[in-house]
Amino acid sequence: GRGEVSIAAEVEAVAEAVIDARTQGARGIANRGKGDLDDRSRIGSTYWNLGVWAAAMSAEAVRIAQERFGKELTGAMVRWGFENLNLDDEETQKLGFADVAPAIQITCMNHAAVQRVRFQEWDAEERKWTLVSDWVDSDSDFARRIAGTNAEMYARKHPEFPQRDCDAEKDRDAFDL
Repeated sequence: GRGEVSIAAEVEAVAEAVIDARTQGARGIANRGKGDLDDRSRIGSTYWNLGVWAAAMSAEAVRIAQERFGKELTGAMVRWGFENLNLDDEETQKLGFADVAPAIQITCMNHAAVQRVRFQEWDAEERKWTLVSDWVDSDSDFARRIAGTNAEMYARKHPEFPQRDCDAEKDRDAFDL
């Protein structure tokens, strides 16, 4: 039967061709003894796909930073790459993640980027999650208020950490923080 419904940032039910392309490479690595995933049945699972998506975003952020700064990067330059990461629907499709994650735009002010979610439902008989909604906009104003309040409290407790003003170009491009 059907059961629990949860927010799905990504689901196992992604396009078969995308899963096949990703898992063939992963299984090849695992079969040659080059990987560290003990349970190979997890290849293609929700958490595995989230890891692949995180790696794809990281690679794109590095690519963006290298376009601006050249091949050798500092951590702050990579941060700049992330803060200028804009994967629209076309880019997400090109990367093979259109069914995995929504378009995202990370900025200096918004490191969360994703403001849409989908819902999935657990099917106990099939032992899999199934999407039960399209992308739904989140209450980003509410989330931003909570994050802002927590950030302000942290900043007051830790004055030794420099503050950034994302509206000021000098802080957006500050690479010594």
